[in-house]
Amino acid sequence: MNNPKEYYSLITNIDIGDVARELIGERITDESGGVLYVDCPRHASIHHRSLNIDTKKQNWYCFGCTVGGDVLQLVEFIQSGVVTKNASGRMPDTHRAARDYLARKANIPPLSQWNLSPEQIVETEARRSEEELVFGILKDIAEFYHKKFLDRADVQDAFRKQYEISDETIKTLQIGFSDNDGLQKFLKEKYQPSEIAKTGCFNFDYQENLLPVFKQRYVFPYWKQGRVVYLIARQSPWTEKGEYERAKYKKLQLPNDQHKYVSTCVNNRYFYNEDALIAKSEFVVITEGVTDCISLMEHGFTAFSPVTNKFSDSDLEKLFNLTRRYDRIYICQDNEPSEAGFKGAMKTAHYLESRGLKVLVSSLPMGKKQTEARTKLDELPPDTPKEVADQLRLDTKIDVNEYFLDHSADDFLAVLATAKTPIHYAIASIPPDMPDDERNNMLYPVMRRLAALKPIDLDRYVDIIQTHFGKRLSKKTIQDTIAAVRREEKSKERKKFHSDAPEGSCRRLIDQMLFDTTEEEGKPNWNTISEGVYRWFKNNGAIFFHDTEQNRYVYFEGRVFSMKPDKNTNPAYLSMLYKHTQIPITTSPTGRVFHECFDSIAYNDGDMKEPHYWLYTDRACHTVFFNLNNAENEIVKITPDGISIIHNGINDDNLVFHHSPTMRPVEYLPDVNIDAAEQLFKLLIFDNLACPPEERVLITTWISCFLLLDFAGTRPLLRFEGATHSGKSTASKLISALIFGAENLENPTIAANYTEGAKQPLIVIDNIELKNATDEFVQFLLTAVTGIVRTKRRQGTDTDTVRESVRCLINTSGIEPLAGLSELTTRTLLVDFDIACSTVRYFLDSETLQRIMDARNIMLSAIFKKTQMILRLLRDGGHPVIMKLFADELGQHPKRRCNDFLSLMYLMLLVGMNEADMKKYMGTVHPVFKTILGGQQRLSEAQEIEANPFVLFVSLIVKERLLAIAADDNGPSTGYLERFKQSYGLSFSGDYTIVDAQARDLFSAFNTYARSKGMKPPYMSAAQLSKRLRNDLGTIEKAGIEVKQGKNRKSFLTVTLSVSPSLISAIDSRVQTNVDFEE
Repeated sequence: MNNPKEYYSLITNIDIGDVARELIGERITDESGGVLYVDCPRHASIHHRSLNIDTKKQNWYCFGCTVGGDVLQLVEFIQSGVVTKNASGRMPDTHRAARDYLARKANIPPLSQWNLSPEQIVETEARRSEEELVFGILKDIAEFYHKKFLDRADVQDAFRKQYEISDETIKTLQIGFSDNDGLQKFLKEKYQPSEIAKTGCFNFDYQENLLPVFKQRYVFPYWKQGRVVYLIARQSPWTEKGEYERAKYKKLQLPNDQHKYVSTCVNNRYFYNEDALIAKSEFVVITEGVTDCISLMEHGFTAFSPVTNKFSDSDLEKLFNLTRRYDRIYICQDNEPSEAGFKGAMKTAHYLESRGLKVLVSSLPMGKKQTEARTKLDELPPDTPKEVADQLRLDTKIDVNEYFLDHSADDFLAVLATAKTPIHYAIASIPPDMPDDERNNMLYPVMRRLAALKPIDLDRYVDIIQTHFGKRLSKKTIQDTIAAVRREEKSKERKKFHSDAPEGSCRRLIDQMLFDTTEEEGKPNWNTISEGVYRWFKNNGAIFFHDTEQNRYVYFEGRVFSMKPDKNTNPAYLSMLYKHTQIPITTSPTGRVFHECFDSIAYNDGDMKEPHYWLYTDRACHTVFFNLNNAENEIVKITPDGISIIHNGINDDNLVFHHSPTMRPVEYLPDVNIDAAEQLFKLLIFDNLACPPEERVLITTWISCFLLLDFAGTRPLLRFEGATHSGKSTASKLISALIFGAENLENPTIAANYTEGAKQPLIVIDNIELKNATDEFVQFLLTAVTGIVRTKRRQGTDTDTVRESVRCLINTSGIEPLAGLSELTTRTLLVDFDIACSTVRYFLDSETLQRIMDARNIMLSAIFKKTQMILRLLRDGGHPVIMKLFADELGQHPKRRCNDFLSLMYLMLLVGMNEADMKKYMGTVHPVFKTILGGQQRLSEAQEIEANPFVLFVSLIVKERLLAIAADDNGPSTGYLERFKQSYGLSFSGDYTIVDAQARDLFSAFNTYARSKGMKPPYMSAAQLSKRLRNDLGTIEKAGIEVKQGKNRKSFLTVTLSVSPSLISAIDSRVQTNVDFEE
């Protein structure tokens, strides 16, 4: 059960008749000639017998539904009414349900429980799809050759004369003749040349033309459950004489370095007449050739032919699984002097017997022809022509097909009655009069097998040997020899390789290689072992690669692992590696040596590939790839022309994504109704936002564009502000539940922000106020919204650097405006929350979040579809159209730096409309969007004024002077104004006007005030202050400070600042924010 390649073969090796009787037994109306006639459960029928299930061919067809297939497709048809054929990608649920049903019947775990990665499951399913294509073409080829056979009377006559196989059997098995005239034209009407080549029936010439492999030969199809799974072709009288056609039998080309175009499903693992092994019988006959097997079939015997004497271990295991249900297994090979098939037959017999099956070996009796030919062959003079000797050798042989030319089924049963156990047959095959030394050499393998038997069985064989050889070999000699062999075998056993690890596991491979290399070299060779472990991982679906910074990765069992052997930072990789190797690579010298070799091999053999986290964008093709992060390991690929599902790590786009620990799995629903999904979005998210309707539109379009962020240079920050219990944190929870499948509000460190910003679509930072807004935090926000790359020194080095980029949307919330962060204002979309704007009478937090999570697949699938519409518009030039529209109608609005992302939000608003409205609003800005940007302008202007440090400090200094004047007028002492003048060094005209101040004067005054109040100075230098003044002039004047520029006597630039009394009055409510500027 270690080979998933055999999974479909195992579950479909169940009698289709038994399955039909279990599932639809009450609908079977008749049974005749091995065919069940069934009243189809999927359509109304007059005669109630249109569904035909052939228990001999193990297939079915419904003439009313015009569909058919094998046992798996029958189960799917009965359960769901559909039949999966030639599917690409992940198999549908109907197929998987039918597959699991057959697995239960076969006492095999479902494929999902085979400890396979999602990619390996998909690979197994893809192999099934490719088999359907290739076997379908092979069936068409077989039918073409069969028609050619029927068209040639001379071919039919010669075939019947040689084999005496009936016309009915020829028709049933579709035996053919490889006359290739018209074959390629026939096939190319249905298939592409690359698909035809997959069958192994063709070679290519130097001009890439298809050349048939079989020419003028008898062709025998291998049938399995109604499908042709292989072809073999035998020489005929019309076969050309020559080196290329010298072989008696020719088989299909197999996939290898010379024939990479041949499908891997074309191989020698099928036996001829496998379907017979599903039928009920006491015994089965294994015979050597195809025509031998056909003769046995015609005479009523359950038989099959491996058509080979050389079995791989997997072939032997399959042979055991196919024959284990029979009481007796007879092996009947050709009787020929060369004994060409004897060794192979005996190996097979001994293997099956060692697995506990009752195996008997029979030998066909020679006829008169064979006896005379052997006599003549022995008497031939040395100078006899080769062709004469070759013909005599052919006549010395008798096979099952020839035996039935003049014998009956009863005669063959009599032959089987004389069959012997493999050991008995091996003893009997040694001539009793053979010289002692030759006899002993031939007996030694028999003795080895006897040494492993129980005493009760051993005594019987000792008697058989003694009887066969007579007095020349005494019982005591035989027993002593067996005892000596037993001692020898026990000594070898102590040195024999042993492992408790399961067959096929990585650990067992390591144990085997440890044993082998120690035996050969005296100590383990960790280079060899590491190479073996690497191959094991590759064979089990691993993909090794490294990025441009030389970091190594392995994609295995559905996730990407960094190959850094650090137990503190990378425990998942170490855990996975230990699970399969049981080598502690961080705590033992051996483990470190192993991993050094393993890592080097992976690096040298792996490809250069950058692993992605949640999103990859191909801007040139207007395509986005989003990691669904689900158990099936799927990626949704969204192009202007459609949406498809591809598999992470194994795809034509060569993309691999990290698994995300924060993102719950997503399932794409291709049949989602966008209108219905938007109603859910409105009910669960839009209606629960405690802000004006137009700002709800802003929030929902902003978050809906998360897949499009790479199409914009600036990704605006979304800031929720409002009093306590205003609903701002709830809004953040709602959008995070949509994206992550769980509320994901955070308050991370700066380093964590950079890390998470590269790994997930959204960062939600709750309760951010001025006191949290450090320079590092502001720099992080700017990095995120502008998309710039941050470079820093790599930890542990003096020269290497690391490039960090934040690739996500950011949402923050807080009570107060982020005053002092004016550089963010133009890149921030502000939403003012007020519980009075709520349209719901009550709000159930946990219940609503759960409903969002339940409906998340629906809402995200709709966003995927709307994203696809937007990508089509972007491809067709829609982005610059909207950018120009904004420039024409909105002009220099305060959020114009975000126009590229705002235009995507605008398109997200439009794609939900009908065609007429969409066309209309591609030419004029939608009123809702104008309202949104108008609101942003009002909020931004107010915040720009409140956030401007120049306005604040000028107002505070003017107020400080007014307080000094008041203290002189009303206090018990005087001198406050004079001390003010000495401290600040500014000249005033009246109470509210600073006159002829240079930048350095203002810089000095601002620093003086900041130090006296424990505040952070607003500017780093006079030059910075001067530049900010020029840059923020409009905001400063809107705040109520009139600025007049001039020059002093030394021609230095000066400003006269006239402050509005109302601004000074307003400063009372803002002066408490001073603490926000503390270090």
